[in-house]
Amino acid sequence: MTENELLLSTSYFPPISYFWLMHKYKAFIEVNENFQKRTIRNRAQVSGANGKLVFSVPLCKGKSRLPITKVTISYDEPWPGHHLSIIQSAYGSAPYFDYYFPQVERILKSRKKYLLDLNFEILDFLGSLGYAPLHVRRTTSYCQATDVKGLDLRKYSGKEIPINLPAYDQVFEYKYGFIPDLSILDLLFNLGPEGQGYLRSIRS
Repeated sequence: MTENELLLSTSYFPPISYFWLMHKYKAFIEVNENFQKRTIRNRAQVSGANGKLVFSVPLCKGKSRLPITKVTISYDEPWPGHHLSIIQSAYGSAPYFDYYFPQVERILKSRKKYLLDLNFEILDFLGSLGYAPLHVRRTTSYCQATDVKGLDLRKYSGKEIPINLPAYDQVFEYKYGFIPDLSILDLLFNLGPEGQGYLRSIRS
Protein backbone atom coordinates (compact mmCIF):
# COMPACT_ATOMS: atom_id res chain seq x y z
CA MET A 1 0.00 0.00 0.00
CA THR A 2 1.11 3.58 -0.68
CA GLU A 3 0.76 6.61 1.59
CA ASN A 4 -2.41 7.73 -0.20
CA GLU A 5 -4.09 4.38 0.37
CA LEU A 6 -6.53 3.46 3.08
CA LEU A 7 -7.47 0.13 4.60
CA LEU A 8 -10.98 -0.24 6.04
CA SER A 9 -13.01 -3.11 7.43
CA THR A 10 -16.31 -4.03 5.86
CA SER A 11 -19.27 -2.27 7.49
CA TYR A 12 -23.05 -2.48 7.77
CA PHE A 13 -24.54 0.89 6.72
CA PRO A 14 -21.25 2.59 7.68
CA PRO A 15 -20.86 5.94 9.44
CA ILE A 16 -20.78 9.07 7.30
CA SER A 17 -17.05 9.66 7.90
CA TYR A 18 -16.33 6.21 6.40
CA PHE A 19 -17.58 7.50 3.04
CA TRP A 20 -15.62 10.73 3.31
CA LEU A 21 -12.50 8.61 3.78
CA MET A 22 -13.37 6.54 0.72
CA HIS A 23 -13.55 9.70 -1.38
CA LYS A 24 -10.38 11.22 0.07
CA TYR A 25 -8.13 8.16 -0.22
CA LYS A 26 -7.67 5.16 -2.46
CA ALA A 27 -9.66 2.82 -0.25
CA PHE A 28 -9.43 -0.95 0.10
CA ILE A 29 -11.82 -3.15 2.07
CA GLU A 30 -10.08 -5.89 4.07
CA VAL A 31 -11.71 -9.18 3.08
CA ASN A 32 -8.99 -11.51 4.36
CA GLU A 33 -9.27 -10.90 8.10
CA ASN A 34 -11.09 -12.83 10.80
CA PHE A 35 -14.37 -11.38 12.04
CA GLN A 36 -14.19 -8.98 14.99
CA LYS A 37 -17.28 -8.58 17.16
CA ARG A 38 -18.77 -5.37 18.54
CA THR A 39 -17.62 -3.32 15.54
CA ILE A 40 -19.10 -1.55 12.54
CA ARG A 41 -18.69 -4.79 10.59
CA ASN A 42 -22.26 -5.71 11.54
CA ARG A 43 -23.47 -2.63 13.48
CA ALA A 44 -25.04 0.69 12.53
CA GLN A 45 -26.14 3.73 14.52
CA VAL A 46 -29.06 6.08 13.88
CA SER A 47 -30.89 8.74 15.87
CA GLY A 48 -34.57 8.24 16.63
CA ALA A 49 -37.22 9.68 18.90
CA ASN A 50 -35.35 8.35 21.95
CA GLY A 51 -31.87 9.38 20.85
CA LYS A 52 -29.02 7.30 19.47
CA LEU A 53 -29.79 3.69 18.69
CA VAL A 54 -27.33 0.96 17.69
CA PHE A 55 -28.63 -2.11 15.88
CA SER A 56 -26.73 -5.10 14.55
CA VAL A 57 -27.05 -7.97 12.10
CA PRO A 58 -27.25 -11.25 14.07
CA LEU A 59 -24.66 -13.79 13.03
CA CYS A 60 -24.40 -17.56 13.32
CA LYS A 61 -22.36 -19.03 16.17
CA GLY A 62 -18.60 -19.43 15.92
CA LYS A 63 -18.17 -16.19 13.96
CA SER A 64 -15.19 -14.90 15.97
CA ARG A 65 -12.97 -17.72 14.74
CA LEU A 66 -14.02 -17.43 11.12
CA PRO A 67 -12.58 -15.51 8.18
CA ILE A 68 -14.90 -12.61 7.36
CA THR A 69 -15.71 -14.28 4.02
CA LYS A 70 -17.31 -17.21 5.84
CA VAL A 71 -19.33 -15.33 8.47
CA THR A 72 -22.99 -16.20 7.91
CA ILE A 73 -26.09 -14.25 8.88
CA SER A 74 -28.62 -15.78 11.26
CA TYR A 75 -32.29 -15.61 10.37
CA ASP A 76 -33.52 -17.39 13.51
CA GLU A 77 -35.19 -14.08 14.39
CA PRO A 78 -36.91 -11.79 11.84
CA TRP A 79 -34.26 -9.09 12.19
CA PRO A 80 -34.71 -7.53 8.70
CA GLY A 81 -38.22 -6.46 9.65
CA HIS A 82 -36.97 -5.13 12.98
CA HIS A 83 -34.22 -3.09 11.31
CA LEU A 84 -36.67 -1.72 8.77
CA SER A 85 -39.00 -0.68 11.61
CA ILE A 86 -36.13 1.12 13.33
CA ILE A 87 -35.21 2.91 10.10
CA GLN A 88 -38.82 3.84 9.39
CA SER A 89 -39.35 5.17 12.90
CA ALA A 90 -36.16 7.24 12.72
CA TYR A 91 -36.57 8.59 9.18
CA GLY A 92 -40.20 8.22 8.15
CA SER A 93 -40.62 12.00 8.11
CA ALA A 94 -37.25 12.73 6.45
CA PRO A 95 -37.38 14.48 3.03
CA TYR A 96 -36.06 11.55 0.99
CA PHE A 97 -37.44 8.61 2.98
CA ASP A 98 -40.14 7.62 0.49
CA TYR A 99 -37.69 7.75 -2.38
CA TYR A 100 -34.91 5.55 -0.94
CA PHE A 101 -36.63 3.33 1.61
CA PRO A 102 -37.93 0.78 -0.96
CA GLN A 103 -34.34 0.17 -2.11
CA VAL A 104 -33.10 -0.24 1.46
CA GLU A 105 -36.02 -2.59 2.11
CA ARG A 106 -35.14 -4.68 -0.94
CA ILE A 107 -31.55 -5.08 0.26
CA LEU A 108 -32.53 -6.12 3.79
CA LYS A 109 -35.13 -8.58 2.54
CA SER A 110 -32.73 -10.18 0.06
CA ARG A 111 -31.71 -12.72 2.76
CA LYS A 112 -28.05 -12.75 1.93
CA LYS A 113 -26.23 -15.75 3.38
CA TYR A 114 -22.95 -13.98 4.12
CA LEU A 115 -22.39 -10.73 6.00
CA LEU A 116 -19.75 -9.64 3.49
CA ASP A 117 -22.20 -10.03 0.59
CA LEU A 118 -24.82 -7.95 2.41
CA ASN A 119 -22.33 -5.19 3.18
CA PHE A 120 -21.05 -5.06 -0.38
CA GLU A 121 -24.59 -4.89 -1.74
CA ILE A 122 -25.12 -1.87 0.49
CA LEU A 123 -21.91 -0.30 -0.85
CA ASP A 124 -22.95 -1.03 -4.45
CA PHE A 125 -26.29 0.69 -3.83
CA LEU A 126 -24.60 3.74 -2.30
CA GLY A 127 -22.03 3.74 -5.09
CA SER A 128 -24.86 3.98 -7.64
CA LEU A 129 -25.91 7.18 -5.88
CA GLY A 130 -22.42 8.67 -5.84
CA TYR A 131 -22.01 8.20 -2.10
CA ALA A 132 -19.22 5.62 -2.54
CA PRO A 133 -16.80 4.70 -5.34
CA LEU A 134 -18.56 2.63 -7.99
CA HIS A 135 -16.06 -0.20 -7.76
CA VAL A 136 -14.77 -0.64 -4.23
CA ARG A 137 -11.39 -2.36 -4.10
CA ARG A 138 -10.89 -5.49 -2.01
CA THR A 139 -7.64 -6.79 -0.58
CA THR A 140 -6.22 -9.84 -2.32
CA SER A 141 -4.44 -11.15 0.81
CA TYR A 142 -4.29 -10.25 4.48
CA CYS A 143 -2.34 -7.06 5.09
CA GLN A 144 -0.11 -7.09 8.19
CA ALA A 145 -0.25 -3.82 10.12
CA THR A 146 3.51 -3.39 9.72
CA ASP A 147 3.13 -3.54 5.94
CA VAL A 148 0.53 -0.77 5.71
CA LYS A 149 2.16 2.46 4.50
CA GLY A 150 -1.11 4.38 4.27
CA LEU A 151 -3.90 4.59 6.86
CA ASP A 152 -4.87 1.36 8.59
CA LEU A 153 -8.41 1.96 9.84
CA ARG A 154 -9.60 -1.62 10.10
CA LYS A 155 -10.48 -0.85 13.73
CA TYR A 156 -12.31 2.32 12.70
CA SER A 157 -14.98 3.60 15.06
CA GLY A 158 -15.18 7.17 13.75
CA LYS A 159 -12.89 8.61 16.44
CA GLU A 160 -9.45 7.79 15.07
CA ILE A 161 -8.92 10.94 13.00
CA PRO A 162 -10.36 14.45 13.51
CA ILE A 163 -13.02 15.29 10.94
CA ASN A 164 -15.18 18.39 10.90
CA LEU A 165 -18.66 17.25 9.90
CA PRO A 166 -20.87 20.23 8.98
CA ALA A 167 -24.36 20.29 10.46
CA TYR A 168 -27.40 19.58 8.31
CA ASP A 169 -31.10 19.23 9.12
CA GLN A 170 -31.94 16.04 11.02
CA VAL A 171 -35.37 14.66 11.90
CA PHE A 172 -34.94 14.84 15.68
CA GLU A 173 -32.53 17.77 15.81
CA TYR A 174 -35.16 19.78 17.71
CA LYS A 175 -34.81 17.30 20.59
CA TYR A 176 -31.13 16.41 20.64
CA GLY A 177 -29.34 18.98 18.53
CA PHE A 178 -27.20 17.93 15.59
CA ILE A 179 -25.66 14.47 16.04
CA PRO A 180 -22.63 13.97 13.76
CA ASP A 181 -21.36 10.81 12.09
CA LEU A 182 -24.39 8.59 12.31
CA SER A 183 -24.98 5.84 9.76
CA ILE A 184 -24.94 6.90 6.13
CA LEU A 185 -28.70 6.27 6.29
CA ASP A 186 -28.99 9.58 8.12
CA LEU A 187 -27.37 11.47 5.27
CA LEU A 188 -29.25 9.51 2.63
CA PHE A 189 -32.74 10.16 3.98
CA ASN A 190 -32.12 13.75 5.08
CA LEU A 191 -30.09 15.09 2.14
CA GLY A 192 -30.71 12.66 -0.71
CA PRO A 193 -28.74 13.67 -3.86
CA GLU A 194 -27.19 16.60 -1.97
CA GLY A 195 -25.33 14.08 0.18
CA GLN A 196 -22.68 13.70 -2.54
CA GLY A 197 -21.76 17.36 -2.27
CA TYR A 198 -21.84 17.18 1.50
CA LEU A 199 -19.28 14.37 1.55
CA ARG A 200 -16.96 16.36 -0.69
CA SER A 201 -17.31 19.48 1.48
CA ILE A 202 -15.99 17.81 4.64
CA ARG A 203 -12.63 19.04 5.92
CA SER A 204 -10.29 17.14 8.23
